[in-house]
Amino acid sequence: MREKFFSHFRTSQAVSLQAFLRQSVGLSELRIQRLLSFGAIYINGKRQREETILTEEDLLRVHFQPKRYEVPDEIAVLYEDDDFLAIDKPAGLPTHPTLDNYVENASMFMERLRGHKIYVTFRLDIGTAGVLVFGKTPEAQSELNRLLRERRVRKVYRALTEREVPIGRFEHHMELDPLPPKPVLAEPTATSCTAILKVNKSWKTEENFACEIELETGRTHQIRAQLSFLGSPILGDSLYGYTGRHKKFVPGRLALECFHISFTFRSRTIGISRPSSLATGAPERAPFPPN
Repeated sequence: MREKFFSHFRTSQAVSLQAFLRQSVGLSELRIQRLLSFGAIYINGKRQREETILTEEDLLRVHFQPKRYEVPDEIAVLYEDDDFLAIDKPAGLPTHPTLDNYVENASMFMERLRGHKIYVTFRLDIGTAGVLVFGKTPEAQSELNRLLRERRVRKVYRALTEREVPIGRFEHHMELDPLPPKPVLAEPTATSCTAILKVNKSWKTEENFACEIELETGRTHQIRAQLSFLGSPILGDSLYGYTGRHKKFVPGRLALECFHISFTFRSRTIGISRPSSLATGAPERAPFPPN
């Protein structure tokens, strides 16, 4: 019988975690250590990464097959000061710990590299590359999150698409559905939220089309869902209509990047861009203005 991805178990008496997993779940000591190291075991809804004593009626959730992610040897640092750390996140790597894998992600990579805690301010989808900003203090994290909520952070994305994307400001409505793909509608409903983006540039490349996008709202999968709704799915994004014609975009990789971020923090303007872009040949433009 194929093993489930995860299962729940209830204790009937006090027992050590490892003893319970060996005797009641049938896991080997080596596998228990592996699942603990990945953060794939939860006790009463809280992630557990080391040995402990269980009490009667504790509820365990065990993820038997943690999803793995390729972690590079190096991640480029684009900007750093006393408050923020910005990296060039590679496609295929989560921003932060996932439900069943605590260790293979960008934030934990940088924590191990720097030797201290860093704080997630926003996230990029696993398949999306580009500028990712962490706070180095809780205060910096809180302030940048406030600026994000108030739409005072400029975020510019670039994408490669199967068809040309029209230039303009587009306001759609995304259903508050917990599972992707996220439905996009032309008219609002009682269960939708507004999603706004601007396509500032759109151009033809040698093999496909490219565009430069500025987000006004920050919904989950917003760019992916809206471009698909406009009839221009992103290369590699089979979840939102990519046909698979461009084989170089393997599963888990999207032709989407966060190309530039700028914001004002304590009277100073911080602007961060990728040194190179996946969408080359963009029309000439003036430098990004201060936020």
